[in-house]
Amino acid sequence: MDTLDWTGNNAEEINNIVLSNDGPGSIILFHDGVHYTQDINSPEALADLIPELQRQGYEFVTVSELLNIPKTK
Repeated sequence: MDTLDWTGNNAEEINNIVLSNDGPGSIILFHDGVHYTQDINSPEALADLIPELQRQGYEFVTVSELLNIPKTK
C-alpha cells in the first residue's frame, strides 16, 4: 500500500491511510524522510503507527519472511 507520504501528507494523514487500508499480509511503502522538494513525514507517522498496529496484533516482518523466501548465502 502506498502511504502517499511523498505528497506532503502530514503524519496523521499518513496514519489514516494505513489504518483504513491495512490487512493481513499488507506491504506498506514508506520513504526515508527526504524528498527533493519537501520533507517527508514518514518518521513522525511511524512513531505512532507502529505501536498502534502492534496493539492491533500485527507483527512486522521483512518482505522475504512474508513471502517465505529462504535465506541464501
